[in-house]
Order: sequence, then structure tokens, then C-alpha cells
Amino acid sequence: MLSWYPVAAKANEKVDFANLRIYGLLTDLIDFHFYSYNPLTKEFAFDETLVVNITRDVAFTDMVPGMCLFLCT
Repeated sequence: MLSWYPVAAKANEKVDFANLRIYGLLTDLIDFHFYSYNPLTKEFAFDETLVVNITRDVAFTDMVPGMCLFLCT
């Protein structure tokens, strides 16, 4: 999955967003992991992890099917 961000950096060059940091988020709706990719240094950074109200009822227990359009390309 992390290999997509260098590809995103190359795509950004085509629309005048060259060398801008690219941000990502991984979540299971309880833990939110924020990370970023710096195309100038070609390095990833795991920026922050937030844990939200873990006492709530879990409404979603699987990946949303429509997300595969973005993630599986």
C-alpha cells in the first residue's frame, strides 16, 4: 500500500502539485493512523495515531465495497 504514494507524487507533477507532501489515513474507525510521504526526500513519516471513543457500538465491521474503486487500481 505504501508504494502507491510515490505513484501519487508522480501524478501530482502532471497537475502542478509537484513536491507537495501526500497524506494518508488508515483506520478501523477506532484507531486512526495518519502518515505522509515527502516526495523531495522520498521518505514516509508516521505522523500521529488517535484513538476515539472505544465504548461505542461498532457500526461498520468490513471495508466499504466502493473503496475498492480507489484502492484496487
